[in-house]
Amino acid sequence: MNPMLEKHYTPPELAKHWGMSADSIRALFETEPDVLKLDRPEQRYKRGYTSYYIPESVARRVYARLTTTPRCATRRKAAAIRQKPLGCDSLSNENRTAT
Repeated sequence: MNPMLEKHYTPPELAKHWGMSADSIRALFETEPDVLKLDRPEQRYKRGYTSYYIPESVARRVYARLTTTPRCATRRKAAAIRQKPLGCDSLSNENRTAT
């Protein structure tokens, strides 16, 4: 779908849905392609401001990127689960052989 015709979200709207702060959302989408950014330059007594309008497809893409686990991390986690944790018995056996 054409990003122009999609629903656009503001950072506070996405922040509410995702449980994050609006500042975190702005930082997340600052360099993301296809995000509409409207700059209001600083004037004499008013600060400059950038408004972000995030198309739904871009929000979905970023959300998918944030929620998917890299394969190598999954393998490391599985390997850690397979390892037998050291219990009290194994520690006491090591102490006996060391003395």
